[in-house]
Amino acid sequence: MEKAKYVKTVEGFAYYKLRDGKDLDRKLIREALAESGARHLVFDFKAVAPKKGYVDIKMDKGLSLRLGYYAARKDVRVPAGFKPKAGLELLKVQAKEFPAFKKLVDSTLEKHYRGPIKEHVSREFTRSSKKFSDTRLKDCDNAFLTWKGARVGLLASIDWKLQGGKLGTLVGWAFIDPKLSPALRENAKHLMVKWLLAHGRGRFGSAEHAKSHWTQKFFSSIGFKPQRYIVEAM
Repeated sequence: MEKAKYVKTVEGFAYYKLRDGKDLDRKLIREALAESGARHLVFDFKAVAPKKGYVDIKMDKGLSLRLGYYAARKDVRVPAGFKPKAGLELLKVQAKEFPAFKKLVDSTLEKHYRGPIKEHVSREFTRSSKKFSDTRLKDCDNAFLTWKGARVGLLASIDWKLQGGKLGTLVGWAFIDPKLSPALRENAKHLMVKWLLAHGRGRFGSAEHAKSHWTQKFFSSIGFKPQRYIVEAM
């Protein structure tokens, strides 16, 4: 294929180097599936900020698309215009609070992430996200976002091998209650980015579904850029 170069196959995922992120389309995906014989594909490409803040490519029936968003520490943007709000806090989760934290992670992921786009979510993504929650969430740097004592969001991040196999910080889940006012949500985002910079490594990453425009926009707004496509069989 002219636009993509095969690299390797690992555990059912065929890896390709894409000439340009804009080159991915259904025809190229069909060719890569036929060439590799794999059920899932990974395409790495040079980072480019999406004009709309998100990327969404039409897929053939039976296929799902996620994106790997990444940012070097120096490129992470702390939202400007922060004005401290009494009562808005990002607090480390204590051991005795972890069951409540996990419950909030699982419920918000289902209600605000997987649920609204369930017809586009692959079994592999559902399996891997549930496995992460059950086995690795306890090892994350976890924080509750609270507003006047009520839990209105959360942040979970962990040391993880990112694109290229180098150790960095994976943002497992970041959630801010959409019912909060725009000013409070922006302040909450500021607190979360400052937390990540204080607790994270030199590079950050997150995997976002192509149909989840709002989570892509969140990461785009703080300097993350897509550098990887993950095509999965439903």
